[in-house]
Amino acid sequence: MFKLRATILKDIRILTRDKVGLTLMFVMPILLAIVITAIQNGTFELVNDNKVPLLLCNKDTGEASRQLVQAIQKIGMFELKQVTKDETEKQITGRMHAKDALVAIVIPQNFSATIGAQAANISAKALNKFGLQSDTGRAAAAVEPVTLYYHPVLQQSFRSSIQGALRSALQLVENKQILKNLYFSLNQKELPASFENEMMSKQAGINEIPISRNGSRNIPNATQHNIPAWTIFAMFFIVISLGSSIVREKLNGSFVRLKTLPTSYLVALLSKQIAYMAVTLVQTAAIFSIGVWLFPLIGLPALNIPADKWALLIVSVVCGWCAVSYAICRPMVLERCQLCCWPPSGVY
Repeated sequence: MFKLRATILKDIRILTRDKVGLTLMFVMPILLAIVITAIQNGTFELVNDNKVPLLLCNKDTGEASRQLVQAIQKIGMFELKQVTKDETEKQITGRMHAKDALVAIVIPQNFSATIGAQAANISAKALNKFGLQSDTGRAAAAVEPVTLYYHPVLQQSFRSSIQGALRSALQLVENKQILKNLYFSLNQKELPASFENEMMSKQAGINEIPISRNGSRNIPNATQHNIPAWTIFAMFFIVISLGSSIVREKLNGSFVRLKTLPTSYLVALLSKQIAYMAVTLVQTAAIFSIGVWLFPLIGLPALNIPADKWALLIVSVVCGWCAVSYAICRPMVLERCQLCCWPPSGVY
């Protein structure tokens, strides 16, 4: 035990003299964790928290178009910017290029009239199916589609989600018109607003529940992604320090002198593993600490430490052991390759 302790102290002294290695193992990963997390957090907020800027040009003055505007506002994913109905297509696209919006919608001039005619035709056909007399002789004109302009930077998946939200709003407006026509045909009076709200709001709800192994409901953020990743990245930087110390021991003859001492070669390997595994655990504690305490002070989301602390410790020890083992094996493998004349000398 005395020999092992003395060897560990020797490796720690060698490590403390390696200023470049300590900088690479601690300072650079911490700086990278802060910078990359800040950049990625901006992307997370853009996708998850911010609303999509949307220009709305309503050329129609009817009730259906006003209902459509209200339905788009209730979706919650758009930052609505209404423009005058006299805006031309060139002016709208010019606003979009000026970064006023990523999406623009133009409601056509006869939108309410055609929606109303189509709803009356569908309700009349429904009444005929029920055995009630209704005038279906006149065919309804086709509804002129709503025009959607989008910026080319939007991905196909994001455009599809926007189109799905707009289709839901359009379907809501059409269903309201059909319901009003059916009610008027049966009762010869307007549909009460309270009954309309009751009919249109009775929809099946959706419960959104994120899943996890430990039952946690915390949604991963930029900090949760980057802190563990840069911790493992930092661990493998000990290859530079540990590998260099092994090579220096071989080159200056220290390794030969160590082998002449009355101790086993395994003691030297074990001491390096223990010393540098302690360094990897210190790296883990340091980087995780900045995620817990420093990030909230600079406006970044705090790191959520998992409930199972023992599992976190085991994973940290295993990752650190892998990094130390790789750092010890690398110079030995390179030495074997150099003895076989590949790669050329000077690869160290």
